[in-house]
Amino acid sequence: MKLLIVKLHALGDLVIITPAIKRLRDGFPDAMIDLLTTDWAAPAVVSNPRFDQIYVESNRFFFNPGIKSVGPLVRLVKKLRGKKYDAVVVFHSNLKIHTFVRAFGITKTFKFRSAANAGNFINGSENSIPLDEERHSALTAWELADLAANKLSGKSIKTHGLDNLHYEWYIQESESAEAMRILELSELKSHNFAVVMPGGGVNPNSKEMVRRWDSEKFANLILKIQNEHEIPVVIMGGKSDIDVCQDVKKRVDGFINKDGWGNGHTNRRSFPLDWSGEHDLRIAAAIMNEAKFVITNDTGPLHIAGALGVPTIGIFGPTGYRLKLPPGKNCFSANTNLPCSPCYFSSFKNCIFDNIRCMDQLEVKDVMKVIGKAMKSSAGIVTEQDLVK
Repeated sequence: MKLLIVKLHALGDLVIITPAIKRLRDGFPDAMIDLLTTDWAAPAVVSNPRFDQIYVESNRFFFNPGIKSVGPLVRLVKKLRGKKYDAVVVFHSNLKIHTFVRAFGITKTFKFRSAANAGNFINGSENSIPLDEERHSALTAWELADLAANKLSGKSIKTHGLDNLHYEWYIQESESAEAMRILELSELKSHNFAVVMPGGGVNPNSKEMVRRWDSEKFANLILKIQNEHEIPVVIMGGKSDIDVCQDVKKRVDGFINKDGWGNGHTNRRSFPLDWSGEHDLRIAAAIMNEAKFVITNDTGPLHIAGALGVPTIGIFGPTGYRLKLPPGKNCFSANTNLPCSPCYFSSFKNCIFDNIRCMDQLEVKDVMKVIGKAMKSSAGIVTEQDLVK
């Protein structure tokens, strides 16, 4: 059996489908399973043992194509046609992607279909399932993989619920060693610091700044964490997050008085540290893996932290935590739970209020309560009431 998986964007979405990838590998333990993805998403599957080969193409070839994209895409089609795959699983509902995949000449295709294009002959119902945007993304992806495995006579597996799905992220030994070196240089100890990520919402294909909680509130949150939990905070983010991370750091520095915070930390006045843009995503993930807990907006690192099993707090507003919060007992959502949320899936259009209340009404004290729940969970003393997100 030769099986091709297609998932082109985005990084967080590729993490979300890792339980589905595991389902396919469990169904076909001896098959050749390859992945086609893009350079933006590829860091999510470095060292992933479930693939035999990973084809990585430039993101712009698919989502911002020009005349220079033609040659590479033609060569890609020729290469994949030559592999003579038995089936392809496409984790997209986009008709353009479906049409492109047809050029690979693969007889059996399994894919998502959107409600708007359900009747289209390319996006029809055969060997497909609807991309249900009212159900968790990881669960619908797993169901597509399960459909493919069952129809291709793979090993049957008892139907999974969301609670049985686990994201995957594999850290290399060299990445872990580098993370520990970085922490040691900053006098940080494993599991005795918090990571706060105030950025996100930006990738080559979209820019959704409404996913970001207010910088002033992030600054106040960091101050409370350092004062009440008496642990240092590291602010992290990618290059596109540098401005917001620097802004949050500046605000915190303005709040801290001459006495600093905590008792006995040798560099108490130097915290929080701002490491935004300093480390690539793989090293950043290895650092997150050593944190006591991670706080982030609804963006790629949320899913990475969930995959690592680190106590994770995701801040949700226009996006829905019921659909996107990573599964697992260590993942918690901070949200206002307004009935209008979620109000978008691919791009924010309008708000029924005069402002985005789902984010504006989320206060620092609300997030601190969720941190308390996460700490109880990691200590094994969580109560049934605490588990209500």
